[in-house]
Amino acid sequence: MKFKKYLSLSVTFVLGLSMAGVALGLNQKNDASEKNNNATQIPKAQQRVELKHINDTMYVTDKSMSATCASGVFEPGSNSVTVRYFVPADTSLRVRRFCDMNNSLRRQTYRHEMEHARKVLLTKAQNKSPIVSARVAAMNEIMAPASEVVQTADDLFYKGIPCPQYVRTQNGCNAVLTANKTSSMGRFIVDYTNPAVADAVLEYGVEKFMFSFNKGVYRTTIRKKLDGVKTAKYKNVHSEADVSLLIGHVPENDWWGPMFTYTTANGRQVDIWNSATPQMRKRVLERVDSAIKALARPGEKLKFPAHNINKQLTIRYR
Repeated sequence: MKFKKYLSLSVTFVLGLSMAGVALGLNQKNDASEKNNNATQIPKAQQRVELKHINDTMYVTDKSMSATCASGVFEPGSNSVTVRYFVPADTSLRVRRFCDMNNSLRRQTYRHEMEHARKVLLTKAQNKSPIVSARVAAMNEIMAPASEVVQTADDLFYKGIPCPQYVRTQNGCNAVLTANKTSSMGRFIVDYTNPAVADAVLEYGVEKFMFSFNKGVYRTTIRKKLDGVKTAKYKNVHSEADVSLLIGHVPENDWWGPMFTYTTANGRQVDIWNSATPQMRKRVLERVDSAIKALARPGEKLKFPAHNINKQLTIRYR
């Protein structure tokens, strides 16, 4: 596989590749060190289980609407991605609008959950500190919404598929395509390497995360990370988990490029994180830490390591 590397040579660069090599099992280790390292062991491709794709139907009434479950979910335990189709079960206008809006977002929902699935190896390591684990959990819930606006902009630009019936996503798509016009390549492709475009993608992701977080979503998951609660070890790696993204994934040093690497409609992989401006990367990291701090218990002092907003290793696979 041919690829280009865009990198800044530094001590952290060497450290990052070394740590990524450990995660990939490229470094030789003795039996004792293997027992102490809880990184997921990656089976060969032919040994992996198939990722299941499930379409589910949910009937919604005015009474049940507030308790309706998520429109999609990725389950690591069963290695399945489920997307739900909502059917109104009464004549309420509110219910019909709810179903229509969620159904119009099915492509975005599927992309959201597939990004969780593809990047499962980045989120399941058990050997991180509580703060780093909490940051990973939060960034995972920014990365997936950000992919929704990538899907929407690509759909509209390349295929003429209209935006879904959700104002937040419509506004995000408009911001991406408006910024794209400032690129010399903007007439031919959605240029996600354009800092203004990458900033618009990250802005959508972090704002949607904070919108959900302020409504109470993700709080339990992040709090468990702060408490050091271990999730079930991820053993059965599925067929679509992207092992290549482990290279350069060093959350301890804010190497978030792999988390925000997406395959676009023209078949290229783009690193949104490193394409964005330092100001936007800083904004995202500050919002993440503010969300984590909001979960602190009375008297609890959380120690946050300083962030690194400099550009890091970027790999674009052809």
